[in-house]
Amino acid sequence: FAPYTKINTNLLFFEKGKKTENIWYYRLEMPEGYKHFSKTRPMLDIHFDPVRAWWHNRRESEVSKLISIDEIIANNYNLDFCGFPHLEEEILNPYEFIDNYINTRKEISENIDNLLNDIIKNKEMMLMIVVFSLVLIMVYVIKRLSIDHAPVIAIVSGGLTELVAIICATFIMDIKSEPVWMIAVLAVLCTGIVYLLNIFILAVDYSRTEYTQFEDDEYYYYVKAVPKIKVTAPEVKVKHINVQKVKRR
Repeated sequence: FAPYTKINTNLLFFEKGKKTENIWYYRLEMPEGYKHFSKTRPMLDIHFDPVRAWWHNRRESEVSKLISIDEIIANNYNLDFCGFPHLEEEILNPYEFIDNYINTRKEISENIDNLLNDIIKNKEMMLMIVVFSLVLIMVYVIKRLSIDHAPVIAIVSGGLTELVAIICATFIMDIKSEPVWMIAVLAVLCTGIVYLLNIFILAVDYSRTEYTQFEDDEYYYYVKAVPKIKVTAPEVKVKHINVQKVKRR
């Protein structure tokens, strides 16, 4: 293992009383999230838990290996067997590297093209995208109109338009979609959810609408004040300002 530098450190354990026949090697991996230990992130006793657990049930694995004395003798008594498993990095020549790059780019481009083709050929998906975009624009335009109950009108109009557009396009374009009754139920459900959100978040009380007007030297101002539903009547205070234009002498 490499405690605080890139230089590997080896701990040797000897057992008295019998002749050495095999030597166990275990490579202690860096903990997850660690590249190396430091003063701010020091090595702790808990980092040795994996090797403690392995010690009582020693088996060969990716980080452990059993080396016989015969292998050590054949290696001229060199105990450096800690490099397992040794993965040799394949270094390609420039031409092979360029070929691999071109092939990878080609595969990625083909996957993107296939994905786009699947999206374009999916009539149901394209229909939903177009209908949703049109309904969104229509609801936005209606909601900004200076008419009473504009948000409610926008919600109902959007729901009906979506329902009618999907049903008509389904029959015209011969798209296999959900049954008409299910589309209607979903449209009504979505409309109801949006209407409830409008009540609890953006609702206003048009029955207590106040109108006022005033003017200055350049403009006449006409103000329409619509209180929110969550504001009670006694809390509503509308100040009427009627400024008369002063004639200059």
